[in-house]
This record gives sequence, C-alpha cells and structure tokens, in this order.
Amino acid sequence: MPGYPDDSSAAGLASPAHGSCGAAGDPSQAFDADGHLFYAFICFNRSKPINGAVYSARYLSDGSAYDRTVLIKKGSPSAQFSGSGLFQDKINVAADQTSGPFSGNVYVAWSQYTGKAPNNSILLSRSTDHGLTFSPAIRVTPVEKGTGSFTDLAVGPDGAVYLTYLTYQSS
Repeated sequence: MPGYPDDSSAAGLASPAHGSCGAAGDPSQAFDADGHLFYAFICFNRSKPINGAVYSARYLSDGSAYDRTVLIKKGSPSAQFSGSGLFQDKINVAADQTSGPFSGNVYVAWSQYTGKAPNNSILLSRSTDHGLTFSPAIRVTPVEKGTGSFTDLAVGPDGAVYLTYLTYQSS
C-alpha cells in the first residue's frame, strides 16, 4: 500500500496517508464488476494525538496496478478512548458487482469513537464514481447510550446494501 511511513516511492509520496500517521490497520478489501480492487483501512498514530482516519485505496487491472488513495473521514486529536476527539476504527468495504443502476458503487462503514463518550457511532460513506470520491459520512446508528462496532457490509443481487454491526449498551 503506497503511503506508509518510510515509503519514498512516487505513489507513496503522493498518497494522502503519507506522513499523516505512523501505523495503519483494519484492512478490508472488495472488488467491483470492472476488476477494481478497493482497499479500505485506518491510519493513526500509536502515540498521542491518535488522529485515526479512514482511507480507501483503489487498484486497477484486477488489483495489480495501484491507482490512488482517497481520504474518506479524518479523525481529530484523540487520546484513544479518553478525553475528547474522534477515532475512526473497524473498517469494512463492499462494492456493488451487479448490473443494476448502482453497479460500481463502493460503500465503506466504520465505527467512530468519540473520546470517552458512551454514544459512539457507526458511519457509512458511499462512492458513486468507482472510488474516486466518497460522500460525507452519515450516521446509521440511533443516538442512544451504548456503542456500535465491528461493521460488516454486503451488497445483494438487487443492489441493496446490507450493514450489520455489534451493539452493546452501557449503563
């Protein structure tokens, strides 16, 4: 994945992830019907401030040729589950492989942890241009005490998007 720390390649230096973090994780991959591979991940710092952000990289030619990396959602200075700030985590990606009207759409879902607040969110963003850009994230979980995490996405044969996640209540 171009853009990781110490990556001095032209693609790595051009990646929006380059220099913005010291670590990455939670990789998730999906192919669309045109052979584009989408690789979604989080990028963060292990020391404070954490600054967890969501990215998606796109590969062409059945996943063999890197094309670009796009920032989907930026985090803010966070002490990771204490204090304030937004930490993006637990990424999942799916692509519409149908021949329907949403073919080629790419969907990315993740958990957004808000400092030490008990009301964390599941967010969803969509690309309608094969991963070149992504919509602003929308919150899909209700506002209530509790937290959501561990998203899973799928696209049905009719183009319907299915999103599941784990939720647990806090007292």
